[in-house]
Amino acid sequence: MRHWLRVNCLILLALAMSCASNPKSTIQRADDPTVLIERGRLFNGSDGVKVEMIELKEPGKALVRVTGVRSEQADKVFEHRVNENGRRLEYITQIDGRDQYTLVRTTPLRGGDPSWRLYMRGAGFRGMDIEFDEEASEKLDVIAMYRMYEEQRDTGVLEAVQRFERDEEEKYVNEKLAEELADTNEACKTNISFSVDWSTIDDDTLKEYSITGYCEHVLEAIARYCEDEPGRRFAKANIDSASCRFGDEMSLVVADKAAVWTTNREGSNMSDFTRDALGDAAFEGSNLRAKIALGNTQVCTDDAREHFVMFAPDGSDSPGMHYGDAKQVHPVPTPQLLSGGWFFEPRHYNEGYNSSFRGMDLRVFSKVETNAEEGTCEVTCGTHTTALNLLPNDEMQSFVEGVEVVKAEPPRIPHALARDRRGIYYLVDRSQEPGRERDFRLYVGPLGNLKRQSMRNVVSDSEGEIFSSKAGELRFILGAEDALWITGKRQRKLLKVPIEDNWNMIYNRLGVYFGAKLGNPCDDFGIE
Repeated sequence: MRHWLRVNCLILLALAMSCASNPKSTIQRADDPTVLIERGRLFNGSDGVKVEMIELKEPGKALVRVTGVRSEQADKVFEHRVNENGRRLEYITQIDGRDQYTLVRTTPLRGGDPSWRLYMRGAGFRGMDIEFDEEASEKLDVIAMYRMYEEQRDTGVLEAVQRFERDEEEKYVNEKLAEELADTNEACKTNISFSVDWSTIDDDTLKEYSITGYCEHVLEAIARYCEDEPGRRFAKANIDSASCRFGDEMSLVVADKAAVWTTNREGSNMSDFTRDALGDAAFEGSNLRAKIALGNTQVCTDDAREHFVMFAPDGSDSPGMHYGDAKQVHPVPTPQLLSGGWFFEPRHYNEGYNSSFRGMDLRVFSKVETNAEEGTCEVTCGTHTTALNLLPNDEMQSFVEGVEVVKAEPPRIPHALARDRRGIYYLVDRSQEPGRERDFRLYVGPLGNLKRQSMRNVVSDSEGEIFSSKAGELRFILGAEDALWITGKRQRKLLKVPIEDNWNMIYNRLGVYFGAKLGNPCDDFGIE
């Protein structure tokens, strides 16, 4: 079977390839072939592979024979057209009605000897380097090779390999998709049937595109959802058959126990499309995606069932970590570069954590960890760990279906900090709520007793920031080591204090955030 090129004719070299009708030779029989032949050339590849070439006097024509490969093209002399394409010289024939770039000579960008590469079945997926053999080229029997070409051409040997056979093409695609179907049925524990609507696929589409690659997406999407128990229930209840067709627009419709996948030649991101479309299918009062997400949700609680931590997977209406009580939970921000259980917690410090993990100081992060196999859950705030209970599946689903996910106002965060020589601190914090990023507050006072000042104005530009209050004016000048506190005509130099090095002090000793809730599990589980 000549099917290797069916999948790979478009990708072997990232070259532009076109598919055409069955080839007809333009080289005529000659009593004396030497009048047609320019010269012969021989190249050696690895593992005994040899490439014999006759360059013809007719411009843009050559004959090529490859031996030593496991391919039905081996030992056959094919006519090639020679195409100049920038630094590449391409030798092109037809196999199965498609263009095959059998040989490519590439000239280096900055000069030097050109390189040759062979592309055909048996020469490796990415092709094979070949080297010109000058001595063997001189001994090449070009007359015998030319006569072999004439005989293979006239007896139909070449045409059998080069012509396009639609029945064989369809059979091959059906066989490959049957393999995909078997995997899907194995994953879903089903007996789904599959078919291709060949009436929607013309010859050009069949030659130019991998029909298997286009059609298999629906089977892959079904199999992927069957990795979870709700997906297997869905497949058994809703899909007895699946099919693939080509149309104007992509669509995947599940109805009457059939999944009909319509793709097209310009389709893109088909894997995501089929997965999303299948996830939107109605199922058990919701949709398949929501049922899968519900089945993968985890909920932890304390013995008194007063506080709850919920982990909702991607595909949920509100994915990620949540915290709250039996009635309401709100999202807890988690860094993208960390696993879902980590959250920023500056009140609790763990010296044993990494101080620079992907640019983050984990010493001011806490975490919730679950183990589904052991049915355990625990929250660690700094160095203090509290064991929680991981709800069993039925209780988890009951909780998720009854709880309300609400949006909580994010806590304020420190923006700038300074102090004077007497130990008086000056803290500016701001809102994290979208649209209120310039909502600043100023606090002044000794450690543990900072007082909020009445703000008058805020100036922020390329030179720095000025925070004006009734008590005075705090100035942060960009590039300067010191800040300034101005009252009337008096100026006091202040030492800038880096916030990122003083999270624990800011939250636990300044006094501004004593008793403040940050909206995470350590609000309630951080007390030793």
